[in-house]
Amino acid sequence: MVIARKHPRFPMVGPARGLLSGAIAIAGLYLLLDAKPVVDVLFSFGDEPVEYYDPHGFPLGLDRVVSLSEWRALPLPAGVLQPSGLGVFGDEVLISTDMSSVHLGRVTPEASNVQEQDTTWLRGGPLALRQGYLEAASFGRSADELFVVGGNDQLFRLFRTDDAITLNARWRLEPQKGATAVPEVAGLAYRGGTDTLFAAFSPNDGQGVAISEYATDGKYLRRLNLHSPVHDAAVLGLLLNEANVAGMTVVGDQLVVLSDRSSVLLWFDIDTGRLTRVWGLEGLPTLSGIAHGDGKLFLAQDHEYYQETPPLRVLELAAHHD
Repeated sequence: MVIARKHPRFPMVGPARGLLSGAIAIAGLYLLLDAKPVVDVLFSFGDEPVEYYDPHGFPLGLDRVVSLSEWRALPLPAGVLQPSGLGVFGDEVLISTDMSSVHLGRVTPEASNVQEQDTTWLRGGPLALRQGYLEAASFGRSADELFVVGGNDQLFRLFRTDDAITLNARWRLEPQKGATAVPEVAGLAYRGGTDTLFAAFSPNDGQGVAISEYATDGKYLRRLNLHSPVHDAAVLGLLLNEANVAGMTVVGDQLVVLSDRSSVLLWFDIDTGRLTRVWGLEGLPTLSGIAHGDGKLFLAQDHEYYQETPPLRVLELAAHHD
């Protein structure tokens, strides 16, 4: 009769069992917070009704209404999810995302879509904790110099070298005199003539429009005095509380601010801050980025992770010359 030997059992002592349970709990929490469906649920509360995006409800008169049919669709790579910032330089496209990734792509010669070239990540950790960290992006002096803003006031300069995007420098945007902090920047635009950056934000808890100019190392230069021919700065400021900055770009001598609320474009003189025109955008909700290049305006839209990434929208400005 053969008697099978039993393997000796070593019961796990209390501290070790506690450590293992803690590690399993942490791993489970990480996986939970890194799951796209969970993030969709966490950040979908408070989604706005359809009326929020209606340009006809904006308190400033619309100089022009651009319908959805006037925009050409330019599909994005499938890996670009939840665009938060947009830049265009020639046929190069720069996109920051709510996932804290930075993508470089190129418009195909036949202009049928955008093909991805390089990607980098500026923040790690579970998706829920980096969601919405990057909010604005812009090319600099060339297609190889990139600027992105994250975490309210963190200005990153990146360079494309060979087949990679590398972080070159990081600064904090300097608050204007008398302020202790910079509000969350949602629009970033580079001006080549002065080698400076313009940052746009909504200063009143997600409402309003404010624009400041910075050196490319984050040093504060000035705040634009926004006004209009028919409204002084105080009245215009109240009316602009119906806007929420989602992006900004430079078009000639104009700064064009994108508001996702009411889906409007606000055109300001880049030197004086004078409001020159207001465009309404029909049929384009959840706008999240704007760029200008080669006589065209480009728009990006936000979306949930379970949804397909919307294409870039492209508008020939020559057909809308005032």
